[in-house]
Amino acid sequence: MQKAISQSCTSFCCYLGFIIAIGVILNGSDKNCENPIREWLIVWIVVSSAGWIVMTIERILGASENANKQVLKILRSVIGIWGTFSISWMIVGSIWLYNDDICKDHFYDMWALTLAILIISYIGIGCCLFACCCAMILLCVKGKPIFKKKEEKPQAEVPNSNPAVARKRSLTPSEDPENVV
Repeated sequence: MQKAISQSCTSFCCYLGFIIAIGVILNGSDKNCENPIREWLIVWIVVSSAGWIVMTIERILGASENANKQVLKILRSVIGIWGTFSISWMIVGSIWLYNDDICKDHFYDMWALTLAILIISYIGIGCCLFACCCAMILLCVKGKPIFKKKEEKPQAEVPNSNPAVARKRSLTPSEDPENVV
């Protein structure tokens, strides 16, 4: 649990830099672009902040011993929806950014920040896809799951499920009526 909290604090400090940079750039000028890149940045901040909060809650609850499984399922579903929206929003931002040549000339700071966010996001997606591909390759090579499930204790197989035979097997030789001398 302590590790989850420290990881959350570290990611918040890194994320806070982006929030401050976007706030300074957006509040420092009234300039705008042909495409709604300013609005894209605002939505990106709001959605990313909400996603970070949900992921932090999920990380901390998932690390606790007595976590509610239903709450974790709901949080993980929300994270999945958030991820899908984030990828879609990155594509929209890329289209708006690269189709607006005037923005680069008139409001370079906002254009450069949007470009940096998109590049970092695409690198993150690339790393995740690479890790998934490596995991699948390892799974194919090893032929078994990478993460082992808790093994169940094997139960002794009874070749004959006839109750009379099973009762006879449980009797000691002195109790067995067929062993009477």
